[in-house]
Amino acid sequence: MLIVMSDLHLADSGSYNLNGRRYNHNLPSEVYSSFFKEISEFIRDSEIESIDLVLAGDIFEITRSALWHDGQLRPYLHNDEIAEGSEAEAMLLRVMDSITNDERVDATLSIFRRLSAFYQKPVTLHFIPGNHDRLVNASQAVRTRVQSL
Repeated sequence: MLIVMSDLHLADSGSYNLNGRRYNHNLPSEVYSSFFKEISEFIRDSEIESIDLVLAGDIFEITRSALWHDGQLRPYLHNDEIAEGSEAEAMLLRVMDSITNDERVDATLSIFRRLSAFYQKPVTLHFIPGNHDRLVNASQAVRTRVQSL
């Protein structure tokens, strides 16, 4: 079975301000739980042997993090401009940490990690970066961080 999801835009909640008021634009993890529960009813009634989950772009909201405003560095770099051990790589890792430290994002990623157990079938996760998270391929350290999530 193939499941395709895109445009989750998981973000660090500190990046979204409106007139000085901060808000968390990440959906509560219950939304994803409900989605996967709906699919489980179909899987239970079908002869599905395995599941491929494709995260098709803009899963992480890397380019709009407020952290980019802390210094001179901006997210408008090409992947080949980011060297191992560089300031840009360190910033990308900080942005990813900030995103995954958000309570809603952490709970959502936990759901993705437990899908095989939930469905009691093998789940293979595929990730295709989009324009908002294209920098996840900038270096081995960033790729490794994303894969560990």
